[in-house]
Amino acid sequence: MNQNQLPSSSKIPHRQPPEPERTWVWVLIAIAGLGLVGFVGIAGQNVIGRSQELADPAVEAKRAPASPAAGGTAQKKIRSRSDRDSTESGHKAGSPTVEEPSPDAKELVKTLTEVRPGALTPAAAEAWQRNLTKLLGLGTAAVPALTEFFNKHEDVRFDTGPGPNLLGESSLRIAFLKVLFDIPGPANVELQASVLKTATDPDEIALIARQLEQQEPGKYEDMITEAAREALEIARNGELPGRDTRPLVELLTKYVGPDGK
Repeated sequence: MNQNQLPSSSKIPHRQPPEPERTWVWVLIAIAGLGLVGFVGIAGQNVIGRSQELADPAVEAKRAPASPAAGGTAQKKIRSRSDRDSTESGHKAGSPTVEEPSPDAKELVKTLTEVRPGALTPAAAEAWQRNLTKLLGLGTAAVPALTEFFNKHEDVRFDTGPGPNLLGESSLRIAFLKVLFDIPGPANVELQASVLKTATDPDEIALIARQLEQQEPGKYEDMITEAAREALEIARNGELPGRDTRPLVELLTKYVGPDGK
């Protein structure tokens, strides 16, 4: 035997090079792992950023969808003016807290609200007028039910149908405001002032202005002026079609001057 030749049992086994397929598998696993780490980091930053936005009222306000608008700028007026402080009335502006209406008052307001002028007969119109008188007869007990109605910002027009207006008022809100004026006590004044802060109809603003001036002269002049100015601007934007704006001009002339400024 050649001395330089090792026995077969002592031969060092020949190491085979790693298979190319397994090398690529590990490379792909490593790349996937790095990608997962990066994704987790980005997701974490997004979660933190979103949490900061939620903590910022200004950012969240921009994201918040607008509430349903029946009248564009008119509804913006309702939202913006109802959140202001009113120095004239001495309380936070907006809809007053609604007390639970009595069943009788709530039922009367519901019945009066369901009127549809186009389908009225003279007998139905007389029944409606009687119910309106009954509501007034409840006195201060009617105020919570009327508050609940006005807080919905709804109305029924009586003067736009094809036939004659058998109810004698231009709208349901006007009729309710006149009832409110005849209810004794400060609650009716507070509710009228609240309605004025969100009113856009020229006749409605003029009526509330007259009634408030009769009950508490001079106290609500600034609020009346602001309401007239904003409603006039809404009309100029074309959002009060068919409405006569002369009552608004008359109010501004009375409280501010001929130039209305």
